[in-house]
Amino acid sequence: SSLLSNAVSETFTQSYLSCLLKLGEWKIAVLSPATMVDSGTRQEVLQLFVRATTVDPRSYQAWHEWGLSNYRAIEEIKASLPPSSGTGRRTSFNIYTQAPQSHQQPVSPPNKQQQLDQINNYVSNAVKGLLRALSLGTRRWSSSVAQDMLCILSLWFRYAGKLPAVYA
Repeated sequence: SSLLSNAVSETFTQSYLSCLLKLGEWKIAVLSPATMVDSGTRQEVLQLFVRATTVDPRSYQAWHEWGLSNYRAIEEIKASLPPSSGTGRRTSFNIYTQAPQSHQQPVSPPNKQQQLDQINNYVSNAVKGLLRALSLGTRRWSSSVAQDMLCILSLWFRYAGKLPAVYA
């Protein structure tokens, strides 16, 4: 009887996990290609994936999706930063510095501190999720494991000197 209940519980857990992951993927898939994910949808998807990591902490897919979704959120926030100062000349704006990386003074992005806090949170979560996924990865998921490693390296090169969470 106990063995049967464990089997039923495991089947339920795996079904629930699969539903959470599919729902998160679906919420992103219904968006038009090249459309930025709005913050509400992003938070819903991240909550689904983090719930999946708690339903089955040994699930490579759950950790991979959560880490990758945080990584993609970073990329979208970076893409939303103003590309130029309005003079037609491209200006790179680094949100970790007070001044733009150009001699011209562009208009500062709105809510710069909020964007910095969001990126800090997403970087920390992306590194945690992707490292956990790497520790659980198997030959079955080898191409995704390689993707996880490339994302982690990218985050380390970009943010290691700026965010203590990347070292954790």
